[in-house]
Amino acid sequence: DMLQTEQYGVYHATNEGYCSWFEFADAIMTDAGLACHVRPVTSEQYPTKAVRPKNSRLSKDSLDAAGFTRLPGWHDALVRYLVELGER
Repeated sequence: DMLQTEQYGVYHATNEGYCSWFEFADAIMTDAGLACHVRPVTSEQYPTKAVRPKNSRLSKDSLDAAGFTRLPGWHDALVRYLVELGER
């Protein structure tokens, strides 16, 4: 329904909720039924060339202000995606 409006702008339309990269990877393996141990590491143990913020969650204020419906939770979206792939 967003494309059918004239409310132009930048919107962060990401799934609801939040998780760490570890939690996301662990949920993928668990929900796909894969026997894989995912091991958490700290940011310090995983250096990158680019400096990354500790919190990179996106604000959905502009989405709310425009009256758009928020997306379902990230885990719900993950499960639906795995079903679509035939992995669940």
